[in-house]
Order: sequence, then C-alpha cells, then structure tokens
Amino acid sequence: MIIHELESFAAVAELGSFTKAAENLSITQPAVTRHILNLERVYNTRLFDRMGRGVKITAPGRVLLAYARQILSLNKQAEQGMRELSDGAGGQLSIGASSTAATYRLPSLLRILHDRYPAIELSVYTGTSVAMTRLVMDNAVDVGVVMQHQTENHLSSVAFAEYENVLVMHPGHRLDKGHGSRVDFSELRDETVISMQPGTTMRSFIDKLAADNGRPLNILLELDNVEAIKKMVEARLGVAVLPDIALAEDLSDGTLVARQFHQRHGSTENMAAIYRSDRYIAAPVQAFLDVIESGKAHRA
Repeated sequence: MIIHELESFAAVAELGSFTKAAENLSITQPAVTRHILNLERVYNTRLFDRMGRGVKITAPGRVLLAYARQILSLNKQAEQGMRELSDGAGGQLSIGASSTAATYRLPSLLRILHDRYPAIELSVYTGTSVAMTRLVMDNAVDVGVVMQHQTENHLSSVAFAEYENVLVMHPGHRLDKGHGSRVDFSELRDETVISMQPGTTMRSFIDKLAADNGRPLNILLELDNVEAIKKMVEARLGVAVLPDIALAEDLSDGTLVARQFHQRHGSTENMAAIYRSDRYIAAPVQAFLDVIESGKAHRA
C-alpha cells in the first residue's frame, strides 16, 4: 500500500466518481482504478459499489476512509516538517500572551527570534493568562506565553522566567521601611489597593492571600493592565501587588518603591510558554521554543 493509492481512494470516496477523482489528482482514470483494485486486493473486500457512472462507498470503505484521512494528514505534516528543515524555519507563528508577558518579556524574545529566523511571520494576541491558555487549548494560537499556566490535558509548558509578586507603593509611604525590609499581608488591612481585574493571575494571587488571612482587601480601582496600575500608585491613590519584572525602570528612577512579602506568602511564580503536546510542532513553534531554551541556558 502506498500514499498514492490512499489519495486515489479518498478522492473517489469524496467525489463519488473515478473520473472526477482522476481529474482532481491530475492522473489517468485507469491509474485510479488500479489503485482501488490494489487496495481491495490488500484488504480482501469491496470498497465501492459501482452504480452506473458513479460509485457508492461500502461499509468497509467507510472504515478505511477514516484511517486513510489520518494517514494522508500525517504524511502532509511529515512533508511539511522535512521541507522546513531543509529550507530553514519559516511560515507563520501565532502567539497568545498575557498583557504583562507581552509588555515585559515578549519583545526581547521576538527580537531574538526575528534575528535568527527573519522569514517567520508573527501575530500576537493579548489578554489574561487564563484566556490565552484557552486559545492554546482551542488551537486558536500556536503557543502561549503566560504568567502562570494551568494543568490541562495535552498541554506542555516550558518555564523560563521567575518573578516575584511584590507590594508597590509611592516613595515615603508608611510601609516603606527601607531597602530589604519585608511586609506582612496583615499590614494591608488599612490600605487602599489598586488591583488587576478579576480573572487575572495577579488578582487570583491577592484574592488567595486575602482568603488565607481572612481579611478582605479595600480595593479602590480595578484595571486591566500593569502600566495603568503603576500610574495610579504614582498618583498616591493606593498600593498594589505587581510582578517585579514590571518594575525595573520605576524602581531605578525612584518613582515607585517595592517591598517583598514574607516568604510564607509564597509569592514567587514562573512565566511559561505553553503549547499543545498532541499537535504537530511546526518549525516556527520549535524555533520560538529554542529561543526560550537558549535564553534559559544563557542565564544559567
């Protein structure tokens, strides 16, 4: 049995005609007939009932058709993979990134990717980590970059950037007790908090802290991006809990101050790239994962 025979079989099944199948495949009708006869001989069964000028697939034929489609699809993927290896990574890559990851980590990754593989065409979608995970699971994007990944069937992850959730405030705030000092969650009971919206990784983190400590937070504002929250804190509207990777410039120029929580709060997390392990990993996806892995090795 060869691929060409399965291609002829699938074409006849879908078009209901040997003649139309031959035209579709750009081969002769005798060649199509020969392919079908070879398959019927191999499986010792009739695959089609001849009805005038057309044909009707038999019950055994329908069983074989399901497998034939899978085999032909895998063959196409194999050809694509080998072609990409010989031609170099190219094609399209769609990424779903959390807004924080897209702002503070993705640009440097894409810069390296573009330098190494300029033929890859990129598209990026942003949202919450939960939403981006769903896009990956639904095959709507090739890979996700999220702040905290969920355990899902057929989902693989590559953690590549550790970050810590810290308390952010304006300089001179009463909780700013000097460099290296730490704060306890209980100290937030009298504070006004600027928070990410519900459904985000950061909001889930502070909601869990509140539940663990039995103290609801006094949330004044809910926003959908870190940069806006930082501006609100600068304006002295309240304090916020944010990932430290988003604060380098603000801490350097002194517009904001950050303090760590006590270790028992478990505020250290990992940013990760996620992808479906049951899906063919095309060259652009592998190239992106290679960039992430090389960055991990460089930092080590």
